[in-house]
Amino acid sequence: MADILYKRWGVKSKVYFTLLLGVGQGVFSIAMGFYVQKTSDPSLAGIMIFIVIQAFFNEMANGANYGASSRTWGAPSVWPSLTFPPIPSLSSALVCVQS
Repeated sequence: MADILYKRWGVKSKVYFTLLLGVGQGVFSIAMGFYVQKTSDPSLAGIMIFIVIQAFFNEMANGANYGASSRTWGAPSVWPSLTFPPIPSLSSALVCVQS
């Protein structure tokens, strides 16, 4: 979704989308607090529903934020000529330690 917004309206649209998702997560956090406080015996299923919805907003905001920062700061997907050195694997690091 964030990439579609980026292609159509640019980086600012992804920033506003990320903010909107953060507000959505906050709204459901407050709603869960009211649910727990106002209900004499809150059900586990009700609390789990709130947590799942919050996680949905959280992960979408994370993806939108990652996309905005990678587009802004120059990821290889934007500039293919930009290359990074390979990251050594854990097994090669263990071989160096054991030698």
